[in-house]
Amino acid sequence: MSGLIVLVACIFQSLFTLFFMIMGLCWGLTEGQSIQRQTSANRNILVALYLFGVLGGVLSVGMLIYGIFFGRGSHYYFYLIPPWFFAGLYFHHYDECVKASKAKMARNPKSWRKRWRQILELPSLHNSYEDGMNKALWSASEDKQAACFAVLPYGNAIYARVQQLNQFETDTSMVSDDELLSKLDQQEAGIQQVMMHFLGAQYVIGQETLADNPPRQVFRGIGKATKRLRRESFSLMYPFQAHLRDIVSKYAGEEGEDVFLFVRKVLSQRDDIDRITQEWILWAIVADQFEVDPYRQALEFKCLGAESLWQANGGRIVFVHESKNKSEGKAVA
Repeated sequence: MSGLIVLVACIFQSLFTLFFMIMGLCWGLTEGQSIQRQTSANRNILVALYLFGVLGGVLSVGMLIYGIFFGRGSHYYFYLIPPWFFAGLYFHHYDECVKASKAKMARNPKSWRKRWRQILELPSLHNSYEDGMNKALWSASEDKQAACFAVLPYGNAIYARVQQLNQFETDTSMVSDDELLSKLDQQEAGIQQVMMHFLGAQYVIGQETLADNPPRQVFRGIGKATKRLRRESFSLMYPFQAHLRDIVSKYAGEEGEDVFLFVRKVLSQRDDIDRITQEWILWAIVADQFEVDPYRQALEFKCLGAESLWQANGGRIVFVHESKNKSEGKAVA
């Protein structure tokens, strides 16, 4: 009778443990792997899940075989302990993996779009309707817009910048060369500070061709020479803009990068927002990581009808568009 009880307990324990471990491993191979860009912590959880699942499963099968063919005494209860030990470790990591998956889904763009449709009172349709949803956002009331952005991580900071856009009205009045060059210096210093922090090394815009004491100039007007100079120069912001997504990814992680991509698409639906303005808004994701905001000066230049440029020889230029003053350029030491 004792042997029969041991055998039944062995079969029940082994099959029960094995069943749940197989189910959990199947979940890990599907739902767990659906986490597109897993962090190292999530990967470690999945590795531990598979490891303890396999160990527990092997021990369960081993105990089942032992119980059927060799288990004849009460001492067999002692051998039931190891599978349950590994099963306990397995279920612990399984729970951690489920939590990680739910946390990922909570900040998934699909869940954001679904919540936005609810706030904007739009029908729940396929992702092809995404552009229509984004357009509906900008025609909605400020309260609904704020509610939509509040769904996103960093959303409140991003929407605060959207609301500040009216502060940057175009000002075509004459600004002195000294003031423009001062803004140029501030912008370049800000770019260098951020890039040095990001790269961990000295960074100079155009350093490959930087001449000693490069000229710093302001050019106004629409003359042929000025147009040619503009074509032969490069935006001071361009090297910085090329690294923007990587900067966001480094300082705000996967979550920040997801928000960056999501909001960038939303902002693209507004005709009055160009790239500089768009990226100034997105800079809110990492603004608290730096003491400077290079996009601030770039946006101010835009509102003045100007832009900051650099030349192949390392020279710095502030180019002012469509000014009544058509002088071909004024060099500043």
